[in-house]
Amino acid sequence: MFFESKGKDVNLRGASKKTDRQAVLARAQKEREERQRQRREARAASVLQAGCRAHAELERERACARAQFDQVSLGGCVIDEASLHQLSAHCVVLTRWLLFFHGDKDVQDAA
Repeated sequence: MFFESKGKDVNLRGASKKTDRQAVLARAQKEREERQRQRREARAASVLQAGCRAHAELERERACARAQFDQVSLGGCVIDEASLHQLSAHCVVLTRWLLFFHGDKDVQDAA
């Protein structure tokens, strides 16, 4: 009585909701491309951030090496027979530190 319908079936979704197969495939392709673009951007951001962190860490290490170099080299060694052995041991370390932190653009290293 209430649910018996002898008339025409009515589509409740409306005419604007009907999509054909090509439109669905095109939308899916567009969504895949957008997700791929987002993944590329996320990877590029990670690489950039890692480079910035590595550069900052290198600068911290160079500053630490500079401080150690200044502390040891400005200690003042008198070169005599007893201190010559101690100085030669420090020369290797001082040279390594100097080569690590030395930069052409650093004003402290110019002198």
